[in-house]
Order: sequence, then structure tokens, then C-alpha cells
Amino acid sequence: NPETVSSVFDPLGFVAPFILVGKQILQELCCDSVGWDDAVPDDLRPKWEKWRAELPILERLRVPRCYKPQEFDEVKNVELHHFLDTCQNGNGQCSYMSLVDDMNCIHCSMVMGKSWVMPLKPVTTPRLKQTAAIVSSKISRMLWKEYTKIQKFSRPTVRWCWATSMMTPEDSRSSLAIVSEET
Repeated sequence: NPETVSSVFDPLGFVAPFILVGKQILQELCCDSVGWDDAVPDDLRPKWEKWRAELPILERLRVPRCYKPQEFDEVKNVELHHFLDTCQNGNGQCSYMSLVDDMNCIHCSMVMGKSWVMPLKPVTTPRLKQTAAIVSSKISRMLWKEYTKIQKFSRPTVRWCWATSMMTPEDSRSSLAIVSEET
């Protein structure tokens, strides 16, 4: 049943790439006007059954809740790193926290991820990249607010990484302006 896709609880997006495949299958079913309670058509059944068969693997996933390892010294620097990209299969974003301690040891942890399917209406690659940048900047802002509530530190350094090869200089400037306003 396609409702299985929305039943996976993943608020921080640690399994976003896996969920994206399920969302893509669900999008194909909707495009084909398959009813919610209808059987999955033969052309999508192998893909759907493979995805469902891999679902129990998620039960074994364990994610440490603390971003700072116990053996880590006092943190002297915190950075948030955001990676995002778009492609024909979907869009994705992930954010990492990088900690540096007094001994200059570095520890990185994934904090949050997000993925979403491509819109059905054709959209240019620069527009998709701009949308991903906006989503990532909103996530950055939310993470920064949460971090400063807990730590009472100054704002962490934020670093952005995304491919702009398909973007014109105007698109890049527009995206950076939007990101600047958001953060």
C-alpha cells in the first residue's frame, strides 16, 4: 500500500535518500491515476516490492543523539556545513555540524537532511537549484536558532556548498541574495 511511504518517521532526514525513492514511486502512481487502494501496476511492482523489501533494514539504523563525542575536549569552534543539489531524480539537502576542540581535533556529524521529488511541471535547473538553496538556508536558520538556544554561544560559522555549473551568474547572484536574506 502506498501509504507505507508516509508511515516512515524520519523527522531529521537521516534516511531521506531511501524515502525519496518511495516518494518517486508514489508520484509515478499518482501520475498514472492509480487509486490509493488499487494494486500497484505491473510496470512499477518490481521497483515497489524492492523498496518495501528494503524497508526493514531501517530498523537496524542507530543514530547517536549527541553531536560531541565524550572524549572530545572543550569545543572552541562550531561550523554548520550545508550541501545541496538537484538532479533529474530529485532534490536533496544535508547539514553537518563540524566541531573543533582545544586540541584542534575535528568531529563532524550529520544534523539534518531533506529530500523531495521533482515537480511534475517542467522547471529549469537553475530554478531547482535556487529552490534547494532557499530550503537549505531556511534549515540553516532553524538549526542556528536551536543551537544558540542550547549553547548560548555566538552564531556558528555557516558554509555553503552547491553545484552552480548550470546556473548563470544572474541566477547565482539571485540565489546568494536570497540565502543572505534568510540567514
